Amino acid sequence: MRPPMDHSLDPRPNTGTSPPTQRGRRPRHRDCSNRLRCPRLHGRVRARVPMRRPASDRRTNSGPAWASPRAGAEGLTVDCAGPGRWPVRPRPHLPLVRRSVTRHVLSLGSMNEDERRDARELAGLWEILPYALILRDASGSRVIRVNAAAEQLIGTDRDGLRQRLVHEVFTPELCSAITQADQLSEPDAVRGDRWPEVHTPVGVFSVQTVLIDSVRGAGRDRLTIVRETSVERRRWMEFERLTEIVETSPDFISFGHRDHGILYNNPAFVRTIGDPGSGVEGFRRVHPDWAWDRIANEGIPEAMEKGVWRGETAIMNRFGAEIPVDQIIIAHRNDAGDVERTSTIMRDISVLKAKTRELEQSRAAAEAASQAKSAFLANMSHEIRTPMNGVLGMANELSLSSLDARQQECLSVLSNSARALLSLINDILDLSKVESGKLELESVTFDPHRLAVEVGELFAASARERGVRLEHRVDNRVAVPVRGDPLRIRQVLTNLLGNAVKFTQRGRVTLTLTATGPDRIRFEVADTGIGMSQETLQRIFDPFEQADSSTTRRFGGTGLGTTICHRLVQLMGGTLQVESELGVGSRFWFELRLASANDTPHARPPAATATVTAAARPLRVLVAEDNVVNQKVIKMLLRRLGHDVTLVEDGQAAVEAVAAASFDVVLMDCQMPTMDGLEATRRIRERTPAGAGHLPILALTANTMQGDRERCLAAGMDDHLPKPLDYDRVAEALSKIAA
Repeated sequence: MRPPMDHSLDPRPNTGTSPPTQRGRRPRHRDCSNRLRCPRLHGRVRARVPMRRPASDRRTNSGPAWASPRAGAEGLTVDCAGPGRWPVRPRPHLPLVRRSVTRHVLSLGSMNEDERRDARELAGLWEILPYALILRDASGSRVIRVNAAAEQLIGTDRDGLRQRLVHEVFTPELCSAITQADQLSEPDAVRGDRWPEVHTPVGVFSVQTVLIDSVRGAGRDRLTIVRETSVERRRWMEFERLTEIVETSPDFISFGHRDHGILYNNPAFVRTIGDPGSGVEGFRRVHPDWAWDRIANEGIPEAMEKGVWRGETAIMNRFGAEIPVDQIIIAHRNDAGDVERTSTIMRDISVLKAKTRELEQSRAAAEAASQAKSAFLANMSHEIRTPMNGVLGMANELSLSSLDARQQECLSVLSNSARALLSLINDILDLSKVESGKLELESVTFDPHRLAVEVGELFAASARERGVRLEHRVDNRVAVPVRGDPLRIRQVLTNLLGNAVKFTQRGRVTLTLTATGPDRIRFEVADTGIGMSQETLQRIFDPFEQADSSTTRRFGGTGLGTTICHRLVQLMGGTLQVESELGVGSRFWFELRLASANDTPHARPPAATATVTAAARPLRVLVAEDNVVNQKVIKMLLRRLGHDVTLVEDGQAAVEAVAAASFDVVLMDCQMPTMDGLEATRRIRERTPAGAGHLPILALTANTMQGDRERCLAAGMDDHLPKPLDYDRVAEALSKIAA
């Protein structure tokens, strides 16, 4: 530090730290007073040019001594070799000034090398600091000095800023911020967490003022520091947001150190778990033993290796109760790549677990209800199909006898009513299969041209009776043959075509097949019938919905047909769509991907249609059936086909009959007293000696639910004949055996 300068005009000798002069004598450097007297010196002072020092001072102080004049209350003030000030009185008093100047110059030479080095370092630091530094006088209104950063920030060179008023060189925003910073710098000021800020197009700047001792005299200068805080502010805001998230999160969040244990727990953690302590054992106390074992053996090692681990664990609340949590462990590495800290996030899944249990219970109840419904439908199907087999069988037998017109009419009504009831049962079963996902599709070879003709022939007679023209059109580009499920396609087309004929009073009904792309066929049924309103179209595919559901409706039906068709088309990969206008007609269509069978290595030709004709040779047939009516129907059918029939009433009798006599084929009912057909079949297969011929066993069952056929085949049966028995299908099966 420089020694204080003597500002007094006292002619007495100096007693300070300046080098002493001889008492009562003039200073050695006479040229000092001469220079002050000469006009040339005054010119140099006014021009602020270096002054030569006495030769005796050049050894101890390097660099030029600057002098600049400034008018003061007591006369001309000269700054010489630094910020010292002294008054210059009129010319008669110059000897006194000479002594003061000489004393100050000599004091500069007394600075040691360390002090000069510190001064140079401070000056360099002043310039290289990235903050804008603005030194103002004690009043704060005038700029004394700025550094390079302030010069760049303000856009004015420092010579243009020195000794200027603050409001002349700074923007109003910066002036306002400086004023606020000055107020906060006062000793008795109450300051918040932040200093005032200035928002500019290039960024956000923080303004801070500190009071420093003045080197020019009494009072304290004001040093204002302006630094850019855009990045810092953004990071601080992000930190505040993250802190707010952590503090308000309902999840249990904890930070820990590998050597010091838990360092931080968020409020939710403390409220629920309490304070586990900050030691390493704090981690262990939070979790029950089984959860900690998983964390220690699985969670922490995986987090150390992969950076993160997630799993289901548990924590202990302040009352000792166990809370299931979904826990995440994150490993944080330091600059050396070592895992130093860990954080964990634990979410209470008690409610989720409870809801999961409820859902599982609901699903189990739904599955039980579905199984009960399936069992009910299977039982209903069996109980209805069994007498229906007798009704249709006897009706078919009567149709082959001699009847008059009235008898034929009665028989026709009986047969049609029975088939309508059977169709209703089939619709209900099909809908149940589709909704339960138990309906499986086949992929066999068929001819779409022939399929269209056969479906059309089913409704040709009824269309003629109503005076409706029935047409079918097939695009020549439609591949023949193709692979798909002809049974389900036939079911959809039969339903759509039947509805079209039923709801059309005049005009025509058209079935069209069109190739819309490689392996894609569009099926379309259009009519000129009554049509449907937009309201009806919105619910046409809902179960049990009909176009006319009023009590005065003219058309019957269950309302399941279009629903089943819609679901079947979806299962086959298409979408059933409809367009209709009330009083004009309707159009249903769907597209399916049906690969050409010519490109399929295992394509087989379509099966030929069987007819009720006599077999190639008579067969010895064993029939195991407990229902007397069905016994009569089957016996009459088999005898009409020319076969020899033996009847038994249960499975045990069937096993004994096979052991006692030779048969060509066995027709086995599945549900019988004493022993069912499945067990009887297994017994027969077990008792068949090795090398003996294979005895065909055909299942007779009224169960048509998914899996019934598979169970029959798994028991050792060769084929499945559902009830009511179809004469053509029975004849075809026996013909294959006879051949």
